[in-house]
Amino acid sequence: MKFLRNEDGTMNIMPVVIIVTLLCGACFYFVFSSLLNTTPAPQTDDRIITTRTTEKTTIQLCNGCSLSFKESSFDVSTNGSLDLSEIVKLDKVSINFIKFSLDNDSIASIQGKRGTFYLNTGTNTGTVKLKAEYADQTSEATLNIVNPTNKSISFKYPYYFVKSQGEITPELVTYPLGLDIKDAEFSQPENMDHCANVDSDTGRVSGNEVGEDIIKVTKDGITASTKIYVVENLITVKVHNGEQYKAVREYYPNEGIFDILVVLDKSSYGVKDLNVYKLDGSLNINAAYVSKGTELNSFVYHIETSGSGEGTLRVDLANGSFTNLIIKK
Repeated sequence: MKFLRNEDGTMNIMPVVIIVTLLCGACFYFVFSSLLNTTPAPQTDDRIITTRTTEKTTIQLCNGCSLSFKESSFDVSTNGSLDLSEIVKLDKVSINFIKFSLDNDSIASIQGKRGTFYLNTGTNTGTVKLKAEYADQTSEATLNIVNPTNKSISFKYPYYFVKSQGEITPELVTYPLGLDIKDAEFSQPENMDHCANVDSDTGRVSGNEVGEDIIKVTKDGITASTKIYVVENLITVKVHNGEQYKAVREYYPNEGIFDILVVLDKSSYGVKDLNVYKLDGSLNINAAYVSKGTELNSFVYHIETSGSGEGTLRVDLANGSFTNLIIKK
């Protein structure tokens, strides 16, 4: 350390000043360098929570998968069991991840075991809603718990229309749903003249001359009947459901005012040949012609209803052809 002292032994100040200056400069350099190169501070807790929430939502989205029930309604026998994999349709998802639930577990229950889910029923009959859920996918079906010893068969409507020289097959309603009707027999009363014929095996009805007829169906001692009206012209009534017109036989309006479309099968008839009016019932019904429809041979009518109950709207032609729309509120 001789360079720190003079020849006479006194302290040499200049080297000390230089050393101190260099040390201070080095310290300042490291301080500023660390400030410039420091990585950004961690995000706040709120941002971390937001990020995690987004990731969780993404995981729960069903990426390309789907689930639905094969039918909207199923029958299950009392004291029975149903494998749920037989009634649900799955795409890109395993049944092991599906959550099944019932809106009423007093007459049915769900049991899962080793990747198989069963619906078990007891002795009580009734109806329950079955829901299947996975991520953002949901589907529902109605389960009818029925006693298999109780059976019934009937026609869906109390009357049907068939065109002269035309054919129809009236719909049947069975209890339980899907009851085998292959051995059902169709017939007509023997003590009356007939304007229609029915195939005894298939139930298909052929119209002959204009008039009114009856057909019957019999299975296992159970008999049901319906009326058949043979008409010269078919008249179809369609109700506007907010997007398009749909043909209906019965209608349950959400509001008292709606539009219908009356469609004729022949262009030789116009609005002057039509009568649209209330036929019967406790419901007040008023109909007013609006304009021609966009479909061929169609006409728009404005319908106003008031009160409650049920009423029949009749649409007919002068030649005797007619149809009915049942309105219920």
